[in-house]
Amino acid sequence: FVLEKKLTAAYLAAAVRRDQYGTDVDWLDYEVTQYTDRVETLVREGKVYTDQMSSLAQARRNRVAMEIHHVFYSQELEGKKLALHMQLDETRQRYTKAIERLQLRESLVTRRKAEGALSAGTQHSCAINAQDHVQCWGLNDIHQCNAPRHVTFRAIAAGDHSTCAIRQTDSRIECWGTNSFGKSTP
Repeated sequence: FVLEKKLTAAYLAAAVRRDQYGTDVDWLDYEVTQYTDRVETLVREGKVYTDQMSSLAQARRNRVAMEIHHVFYSQELEGKKLALHMQLDETRQRYTKAIERLQLRESLVTRRKAEGALSAGTQHSCAINAQDHVQCWGLNDIHQCNAPRHVTFRAIAAGDHSTCAIRQTDSRIECWGTNSFGKSTP
């Protein structure tokens, strides 16, 4: 019974080792073969009786069952690994599509902002900068380049001697420059 206990202990140690570190098939074979060979030697010498041979056969069957379980367990782990890789690929694709949508939205917003963000008059030009403030240059003989400060705008139009823009906050139109013929009156 001592050999049976040792053989059982070897199988238990192999199971613990498999659970803790993964299966090392060579180590398992070495442990089992070592005790199996010892039992077979004792059988040949007549020191082990036939009632212990059934225990040896059962131990071999247990070994085969453990190896089959290991194969199924390895296949299950491979399946889980494949599923994780597929999830990772799907997540990457969703992330890439989300980035593309954000870039598209950003370009649309930039385009919408750029439409009406620059206007050229007869002798002056005005633009809306990144902070949504107006900057004008060119002839300023009738204050057509004197944009209101500390006001944000979303669109601008420059004329002969006047400039008008739409406020960002309340969508009202504000004009400056000459008011001949009501040009600067919104």
